[in-house]
Amino acid sequence: MTPAGLDLEAGTANLITLKRRKRGVIRQVPLPSDLLSELDRTFGIRDRQRYPPKAQGRIWNWSRSTAWRRVKEVMAEAEVMGLAASPKGLRHAFGVAAFQSSVPPHLVQRWFGHASLRTTGIYCDVSGPDERRFAERMWANGSRWWLGSRAGRSSCAALIKHILRLISLTTSTLLVVARRPVSSGELRNRKNENVL
Repeated sequence: MTPAGLDLEAGTANLITLKRRKRGVIRQVPLPSDLLSELDRTFGIRDRQRYPPKAQGRIWNWSRSTAWRRVKEVMAEAEVMGLAASPKGLRHAFGVAAFQSSVPPHLVQRWFGHASLRTTGIYCDVSGPDERRFAERMWANGSRWWLGSRAGRSSCAALIKHILRLISLTTSTLLVVARRPVSSGELRNRKNENVL
């Protein structure tokens, strides 16, 4: 990362994509303005951008393995353990957070520098607490996902009651049918009575 790679006005980091056959592919990743301000204050980004030789020099003079160790140290301090406590874990967490925040998939694809949206889709494949957060976002404010629109919590509650009533009626009908023989006419009448 160089000062020339940060666009303080646009609020982006311009990164060279490393895992592409075609060389020189640059991706723009938006960064929070407070982070950019802190980078500028700490490392004098604007001043270094005015002087071309300094603009092309690295902000951190670390090797890749040193950067990896620094990330691990910070993650340990933050008490993040396991696979999440690595640069790859940070990247994955960023992707999942982007999808949980409803960022369109094509933007996440661009930010990650993926050639294919299928690769980006890996970050949608979550389980455990992340999966639960996706579901909770869907349920938020009584989301009526089955209609493709939003409605109040009462609509969601009404649907759940409706489903439970259907299950209950179906179960009681099956129990009655299992206990004694029933004519097809009687079943038709029961079905008509149970329509909600």
